[in-house]
Amino acid sequence: MITTRKLYSIVLLLSIFCFSAIAQNQPPQTGKIQNIANIKIDGKPADWNPGLRMHNSSTDVDYYITNDDKNLYLMIQSKDGIINKKLFGGGVTLTLNSTGKFGGMDFVSLKYPTISNRSQTVLSELINDEATEGEQKAKKEYADSILRLMNKTLIEGAKEIQVVGVKEISDVLISIYNEYQIKAALQFQDKKTLTYEIAVPLKYLTAFTVNNNKLFYNVKLNGISNSQNTVIRQTSDGPVTITTTPHGMLSASMSNSGFQTMAYATDFWSEYTIKQ
Repeated sequence: MITTRKLYSIVLLLSIFCFSAIAQNQPPQTGKIQNIANIKIDGKPADWNPGLRMHNSSTDVDYYITNDDKNLYLMIQSKDGIINKKLFGGGVTLTLNSTGKFGGMDFVSLKYPTISNRSQTVLSELINDEATEGEQKAKKEYADSILRLMNKTLIEGAKEIQVVGVKEISDVLISIYNEYQIKAALQFQDKKTLTYEIAVPLKYLTAFTVNNNKLFYNVKLNGISNSQNTVIRQTSDGPVTITTTPHGMLSASMSNSGFQTMAYATDFWSEYTIKQ
């Protein structure tokens, strides 16, 4: 039996493609404002200075962008359960160019992660799993075991980066273990804290940085309704496009605003000056 809530979620997800992302501009940032010699792309935030992180209200995430003499680095962190599902469900698309708007031939776009519905379902079920009985120590041990399983699922499921606009890379999907020095990682610190990291070699961005080492970047949280969750089914009335949602992504307790937060893409543009 289809409940009102289930019907609402189906209608919302089927209508997602009719709406554009909610965009917001951020103030310009200047690079190399911390010692980043020890940054490791592993999904762990310990090597980023927490005092220098910025918050974007459109996407509801904290983030930080910086560079060294070889790479541009971006870190994103969410401490909201719904945003966390949106992050690993739809992935983050980082777009870099010289104009600060979409369009044109010179750009680099990277999407990570791209994981299967099965992995999304496993993660959603683990996030919703809680120990309801036992002593505090036993509950903590159980929570730690769930966290390890969540990160294991991410490591096993988030192994590809979608790359567009880099002339040296002919494949759209590359492994996170690639020869192009592009690195990405996503890991949970706890059930409410998820950290995304990506490193892009500066040599792929020279077309955008010829003018005073400035470039523009767009950070987009794609939402859970994306191409990998869309199927076409043949019916008696002809082909019908259906957007599916991995089990557990939409919980019965989620509010209407929660549905919208997960389903709709949100993004922001900002300017960055690379310092050498």
